[in-house]
Amino acid sequence: PAAIAMFDRSMNYLVVSDKWCTDYKLDKNAIIGRNHYDIFPEIGEEWKNIHQKCLGGVIERKDEDRFERANGEVQWMKWEVRPWYIGGDDIGGLIMFTQDITESKHRAVELSRAKDEAINASKAKEQFLATMSHEIRTPLNAINGLTHLLLSEDPRPDQIESLDLLKFSGDNLLSLINDILDISKIESGKLKLEAQTFDLPYLLENIRRSLEYKATESLVSIETSYDDRLPKIFVGDVTRVTQIIYNLAGNAIKFTEDGKVRIDIEYVSSKEKTYTFKVSVIDEGIGISPEN
Repeated sequence: PAAIAMFDRSMNYLVVSDKWCTDYKLDKNAIIGRNHYDIFPEIGEEWKNIHQKCLGGVIERKDEDRFERANGEVQWMKWEVRPWYIGGDDIGGLIMFTQDITESKHRAVELSRAKDEAINASKAKEQFLATMSHEIRTPLNAINGLTHLLLSEDPRPDQIESLDLLKFSGDNLLSLINDILDISKIESGKLKLEAQTFDLPYLLENIRRSLEYKATESLVSIETSYDDRLPKIFVGDVTRVTQIIYNLAGNAIKFTEDGKVRIDIEYVSSKEKTYTFKVSVIDEGIGISPEN
């Protein structure tokens, strides 16, 4: 299935393969005995010199070469030209092997273009996220600052619970927005978990309270349970723990109507001061299909 042609010393065709005729759109019966330069008048001095060197005993080859045909069509070829011998050092002509790589070349160009577009899109995304997170943080810092100020100004007992929830939600949102700035770290797998002291039952209760309004709108009740075998204070990445539980529970509420959502934190095992616990979110909504 190779494109091969055999020429005499004057570059007249002696033998050609079917593939040669297919690649160059030639009639096999019409080209035998004809001169290569008559069939392809666009062949320049550079190629004629290659042929002459080959007739002198030199093998030439190239893995990638661009040709512009007489009709304006561009073709990419991989080729090799070598002499053939009548006997001893007597060269009878040359043999040319070619492979049309135009399609694969176009694919490579398209892949390169797609890669450039993906890189540009990624840069644009990072720029957008950085700008938006900065724009969002400005008013959010003001909200958090005012919340801290109100808490420090001896609020009424009935206001403290709402202000605490506002503080928790604002601080959590600010942590998540700060992480958007580190999107490149997330994508490259370099995001590091923080080690902070936090109260897990208190965290669970704050998540429940922060989702309560959303749940009430859908006639959903939220229940929580915390295993007494677990300690209350942990050291870990409180933002990630909050994010995971909040997203799971939020999704459960989204797909439940007039039902119940329960968040359970259960003891699994412990070794010295390290504890393993399981978080389960159970809902009475549409559920997840078995294949997912």
